[in-house]
Amino acid sequence: MKIAIVGLGGSYADYISARVASQEFDEVWGINCIGGIIHVDKTFMMDPVSRFLDSENAGSQTGIAREFLKTNKKPIVTCQLDKRVKHLELYPLKEVATDLGFCYFNNTVAYAVAYAIWIKATKICLYGIDYTYKNVSMAESGRACVEFWISKCMSEDILI
Repeated sequence: MKIAIVGLGGSYADYISARVASQEFDEVWGINCIGGIIHVDKTFMMDPVSRFLDSENAGSQTGIAREFLKTNKKPIVTCQLDKRVKHLELYPLKEVATDLGFCYFNNTVAYAVAYAIWIKATKICLYGIDYTYKNVSMAESGRACVEFWISKCMSEDILI
């Protein structure tokens, strides 16, 4: 199974270019509210959806997240169910951690990559997973955790 995982970083444009060039994926998974912008088959949103619905803590993502949560009709894998949002599914943390032998997660992308290993994906293409940004003196935390899971992919012969 070939999966595209698409985040909100600027390199999500490379996903658009890949699709324009007729690249195909068995599934497209979105991180947080990217599904409000492009079609995704599944979303990983490991913050409780109440963060987006009940506060402004998501900053500029708040508006698009609220819109996406209201209109989405595909599965959203998350850490906590909320009756206000349809199609939420709990992340199978115990099963994934037990089967893979590790419980090292500190960001949503890491959860998605581990899930892909767990379901036996054969190829994972990452787009918009930008932990360092050009021309900006900002870097997100979580890069090392994602790199850990990517190394686990490589040891399982999953193409990245």
